[in-house]
Amino acid sequence: MSDIAQDLGGVVRLRKTLQVWRDMKQRCYNPRSRKFKNYGGRGISICPRWLESPELFIADMGLKPDGLTI
Repeated sequence: MSDIAQDLGGVVRLRKTLQVWRDMKQRCYNPRSRKFKNYGGRGISICPRWLESPELFIADMGLKPDGLTI
């Protein structure tokens, strides 16, 4: 695979990981989220380290593997 293709693949994985982080926050803290009742509505929260920083979330979890979810 070319360097450009590898770089683009990394960008795609980073974007997908950031979307996972944003969605996780919505599920836990936004009562308007349709999934809130199963997460924040049940008292599930995000550790302060992850809540404040997507970089720290990625440092702990790594980039989202293809085909997997949280």
